[in-house]
Amino acid sequence: MTAVRDDLFNRFSHSFERCKNLARPTGNLTDAQAPTYPIELALDHIASHLLAVGNDAAGSSTKIDWPKIVPENLADLDAVQTSLDSLAITEGQKAPFRSYISECRALWEQMRSLPVPPEGHLGFRKAALDYFQFLEAYGFQVTESTPIRVRYQSATLFVELEYSLECPELTFSLGNLPEGGGSHLFSLDDFLYAAGLGLSFNYGRFNLESRSGVKALLDWAAQFIKDHAQSVLRNESGSFQLILAKQNEREQALTEAD
Repeated sequence: MTAVRDDLFNRFSHSFERCKNLARPTGNLTDAQAPTYPIELALDHIASHLLAVGNDAAGSSTKIDWPKIVPENLADLDAVQTSLDSLAITEGQKAPFRSYISECRALWEQMRSLPVPPEGHLGFRKAALDYFQFLEAYGFQVTESTPIRVRYQSATLFVELEYSLECPELTFSLGNLPEGGGSHLFSLDDFLYAAGLGLSFNYGRFNLESRSGVKALLDWAAQFIKDHAQSVLRNESGSFQLILAKQNEREQALTEAD
C-alpha cells in the first residue's frame, strides 16, 4: 500500500511540475476593459489556488481529503468554461484559455485519485471519532470528517474539532445550529474558565506534531468535556446562559490583563 501511495504522489508531482511551468493566459490583467479580463482574472485566482494545493499534494500531505476538494474546484473551472464559451471573441482567441483550462482540469482529476489516510493527519480523525463517540449518547451524529476536522450535530447543537495547522493546536467549538435558536459559540477555553481552571488552555503540554501528542490531547479534551459540559450537551434550560456569562467574564478578564 505504501508503494502504491508513493507512486501516486510521485506521478502527481511530475504532472504538477509540468503544469506549473505552463504560461498562464492572463496577459490583460492590467486592462479591465479587455473582453477577456473577467476570464483572465478568474483563471489567475484558480491557478494560484491550484498552485497552493498542488504544492501540498506534491509533498504527499496527509492533511487534505483530496477526493472531497476536487468537485468544487472542477465546478469553478466549469463556470469559467461557460463564460468563455459565451464570450464574443474568435475561436483562435479562445484557444489558449481552453488549453489552460484543460490542463488545470486534468491536474484536479489526477488529484482525485490521491490516497487519504483513513485515520487522518497524525491519527487525528480516528482519535477524534474514538474519544468523542460519547456524544452519540447526547443525540449527536457525525456529519463531517476530514483528516483534520470532525463535526458532530444533534437536533439543535454542533460540536466541531479541528487540528489547526499553523499553531498547531486543537480548535474545539460548541454552538447552536441556526434552527436551534441563537448563535452562541464556545471554545475549550470558555469551558476551562467556567470550571475555574484558568483563562486559557496550555497546548504546550502536548506535542501536536506527533501522533501520540494528538491522541493524548483528544483523550484529555473528551474527558474534560464529559466532566464539565454535560448540561450544555443536553441543552438543559439555562445552561447556555450560564456558560455565556462565563464567556463574557473571561473576555473581560483577558481585556483587563492586557
